[in-house]
Amino acid sequence: MTRRGLATAAGAAVLFAVFLAVLFPTDALVRRLLARPGWPPVAFERARLRPDGLRLEGVAVRAPTGTLVRADRVRWKPSVGRLLRDGRGLPWDLEARVCDGAATATVTGEGPRIDVALAWRDADLTACPPFRIAGGTLAGRTDGDALVRLDPAASPVGRGTVDLRAARWRGAGGLAGFGAVRAETASIRWRMADGLLVLEAVDLSGPRLSLTGSGRVRLAEPLAESSVHLDLELPAGADGAARPLRVSVDGTLGAPSVVVQ
Repeated sequence: MTRRGLATAAGAAVLFAVFLAVLFPTDALVRRLLARPGWPPVAFERARLRPDGLRLEGVAVRAPTGTLVRADRVRWKPSVGRLLRDGRGLPWDLEARVCDGAATATVTGEGPRIDVALAWRDADLTACPPFRIAGGTLAGRTDGDALVRLDPAASPVGRGTVDLRAARWRGAGGLAGFGAVRAETASIRWRMADGLLVLEAVDLSGPRLSLTGSGRVRLAEPLAESSVHLDLELPAGADGAARPLRVSVDGTLGAPSVVVQ
């Protein structure tokens, strides 16, 4: 190819890139892809097409009870070939900056079903929408992973783990007397099916308080009205206990009752 031919080809490539970046209806395409049944509502401020995928800014995943997660930016890389064939572009690879931490996800699917594999690292709960448990607010740094299946014809199914560092929960309302409960580390292993969230293993370790146990939460809308039952054990010596103590939590997430035996 001659020098003039190379210059012409380069100019055509630049014009094509400008077309993609400026004229391509990226916002409309992304909103259409995210408006499918079974997905939680996703809002974003702006979408841009880049060589390494789609860039979304000001992203928020919402629920009837409010915003669940916010992300300053998300890099979303669908399969271009499948996007042209079926309009969905699965599988998707996503990278995001969430709550001052890093998150990655892979989205696959068959028919209307969607499977999401999610992992996050070093997220700061104080940089997220307030996370309330039993009327109190939970803070700390968190790592975790989850596998979730979304189907418009069924309840979500999933399992995963959550790890916390420098965790702090401050009670409110009837539990304000507990003050701030601190844990150096905490972990939860969970699974979910048919609207029931099962906490298979709860482990909390702190300078004064250590708890282990399990439980379940029957999910409801609003989330504060979800029924909860936890069986926890406080070992001898923890928080000054002369003998092992059993702690039962019942009621709802918004108004739990605590019994110590």
